[in-house]
Amino acid sequence: MDLLQRLPPAHRERLVGAAVTFRLGRGEVLLRRGERGGDVYRVAEGQLEIIDSRVDPPVVLDRVGTGAFVGEMSFLDEEMRSADVRAAEETVCQHWARDRLLAMLAAEPDLGHSFYRALAELVNERSRGFRAMALSGGIGGRGGRAGAPALSPQASFEETEQQLLDALRRRLMEAEPRARLDRRVARVEVHEALDRFTEGLRELLARLGREQAEAALRRVRHELHPYLVRSHLAELSLVRPRGHSGDPEALRHLLEGRAEGDGALGELLDEWLLALPTARGLRDRHLRLAQEARARMEEPGRLLLLHTAATGGARRLLEAAGPRWACTLVEAEVELLGAPGLLPPGSWPRVELRHEDLAAVALGDARLELGQHDLVVVEGLLDYLPDRPAATLLAQLRAACAPGATLLLAGLGPSADSGTWNDLLEWPTVRRTAGSLPGLARRCGFSEVQALPCEGAGLLLRAQAP
Repeated sequence: MDLLQRLPPAHRERLVGAAVTFRLGRGEVLLRRGERGGDVYRVAEGQLEIIDSRVDPPVVLDRVGTGAFVGEMSFLDEEMRSADVRAAEETVCQHWARDRLLAMLAAEPDLGHSFYRALAELVNERSRGFRAMALSGGIGGRGGRAGAPALSPQASFEETEQQLLDALRRRLMEAEPRARLDRRVARVEVHEALDRFTEGLRELLARLGREQAEAALRRVRHELHPYLVRSHLAELSLVRPRGHSGDPEALRHLLEGRAEGDGALGELLDEWLLALPTARGLRDRHLRLAQEARARMEEPGRLLLLHTAATGGARRLLEAAGPRWACTLVEAEVELLGAPGLLPPGSWPRVELRHEDLAAVALGDARLELGQHDLVVVEGLLDYLPDRPAATLLAQLRAACAPGATLLLAGLGPSADSGTWNDLLEWPTVRRTAGSLPGLARRCGFSEVQALPCEGAGLLLRAQAP
């Protein structure tokens, strides 16, 4: 039942009589993303498409037909339009300008009461319908595992993929206007919908061969791109200002852990990503790495930092080291060594900045000539190195350790969200178990190797040079 049908007949006639009717040709745009909302539209005949035109070709997010209202939620708060709306075919629309509608509702209290009550009922009904579908397992939920759409053995993988995408898009679109009225309820709905989608996608990909899985992921990424980039973390991960994953801006946003995004839905998507085990692990290991390093700085010595500038860890560790420590900071990106605020005031000349091709070092094509150090800290570099190049790098770091020096090494462990990280955010990482990372350090000549506890998918290793 649409908004108009919820009104008493007299009020329905009054509202229809106040509308301005006009016609759209096929493909003609009614609303554009970024415009201020507030005006209300109804499809009298035909069909409208809700699209995201930021990608090429544009992605159709939803279609609405006769009787459907567009803009009734932004009528309340004039929030910016989050998508474009165009005619899928020749369409007749009714239009109520916000200012004139507000004046009419204020001047006719009975009509105003009916209108706002109908609007509240519509929002509440959508919310109940969403929760009921969530409890029953979503589309095809009968007989499925709790919380995920059931995957029918008879359905083709293309049909199942489309079911997953349609279910997620529908829930996200329903949650966006609700987030303006009840953010707590919308948060639960968005996060549950994303959990169900990623679980269903994981099941689907497990049924496919490599080529089929890659093709499915390309389609999924294209279809979800307009939604994902509304999250600030996803936008930074996918846009990649520096041309690669793990961009410093994305890392800093992730470590800060404060959700940001395009509108209320973007913030809820960002919040979900920041709560994933990988994100929590990256934050926790970053904090614990700094704590472990500071605990070993009571006596003066030499400090070697690798791959720590992007996260901001280098500055904090250099501040903790103070003037009694001579420090060497090594980065693979020369831009990071020239970044404003990298060094604490007065730290020069006790800090040596070194630009090294760490990929070439890990492949055995270059060597690190760094002298010997008492404390070596490596953050995040092993997230991108398979075992063989990681072992080559660690062997060179062993040579950079003075007798009895401490190595602090951060990594990532297996987690259920690794597919989301690798496939949807296109941020591939190398995962190691809590046993394999210590084994790698031992094979490279380190002793007293200990895995330290970390939250989520984080791994942290402490080892000694004999």
